[in-house]
Amino acid sequence: MQRTRDSHFVPQAYLRRWSDAGQKVWCYRLLVSHPSVPKWKRHSIRGLAYQAHLYTSLRGTEETDDFEHWIEREFETPGSEAIEKAVNDRRLSKADWAAMIRYAAAQDVRTPARYYENVARWNQELPQLIENVLTDSVEKWERDDDTERQELQKAVKSDAGMEEFPFKVSITPTPEVGGGIIKAETIPGRQMWVSSMRLLLTRTVMALMEHRWSLVRAPDGVTWLTSDDPVIKLNFTSDTEYSFGGGWGSRGSDIIFPLSPTHVLFTQIGHRHPNRFTPNVDLTNRLQRMTAEHAHRWIYSAERQDPRRQRVIDREQFLAEARARQRWHDYQKRAELELKSPDAPDGA
Repeated sequence: MQRTRDSHFVPQAYLRRWSDAGQKVWCYRLLVSHPSVPKWKRHSIRGLAYQAHLYTSLRGTEETDDFEHWIEREFETPGSEAIEKAVNDRRLSKADWAAMIRYAAAQDVRTPARYYENVARWNQELPQLIENVLTDSVEKWERDDDTERQELQKAVKSDAGMEEFPFKVSITPTPEVGGGIIKAETIPGRQMWVSSMRLLLTRTVMALMEHRWSLVRAPDGVTWLTSDDPVIKLNFTSDTEYSFGGGWGSRGSDIIFPLSPTHVLFTQIGHRHPNRFTPNVDLTNRLQRMTAEHAHRWIYSAERQDPRRQRVIDREQFLAEARARQRWHDYQKRAELELKSPDAPDGA
């Protein structure tokens, strides 16, 4: 079976709800190379919101697209069916609501914007985590006798249960009695991201099922925007005091996910709203504004309208990001293979 190459991090079926005849949507690009680039332009859905080998993983040294198929089977397909019922104002079962919520969870974690957010956090947190792992390992090594140390070495080398997570601990005994060198290595990159997404979508996702969710219908004359990073976790105090640092279980956070030009999936954690309602002017403006501000590089719409956000004109940044996308797979694969390779022998 041919492996998936182009990973659509916003599903094509999702974007078709903003299209005419299922082919094209209006797009507002937030980073452009020149002022002459039109503000709004219709683009083919096939060429939007994708990146080559975005989720490709390594099993040993072989590439696999298992994650792509898993997320489609477990989240996209059942969620799309439920969303289709929701946007056509049909009755929803408990299972339909659960499928939509799971779809939103998958959409939240799978975008490049979320990857960059995670890498920034990992770069801050991983040094301390590795230091803690090494400290615990050293303490255990010092407590153990020779037999237990041999068992620890076998356990580390087996990497049991760590096939996907890019973390390697190696132990090299030294001539001194009870001595040894313990080394921990990891890469804050694609494979760590895929592994963390699996964890979130199999365990942490249950937190979302505890909230009261609503379908927010667009008022007359309004069509909801969406974007290349369409799930918003909003901490909102006022129009000038808010952030996108909300969580799946953070009381008071709003989770906003446009489903179509006419419907938004919405919850305010810790509060109850009707299952279906039409918002007032203030909430309508907030939902539109936050959708636009949360977008990474693209805003999508069923029609040309106020994008509610200024674009950036920067040729150098535009080209640099294009080069980074082209090099993504080779860079990530090379780093993952280097981590998996055995340590070079002394003197090599």
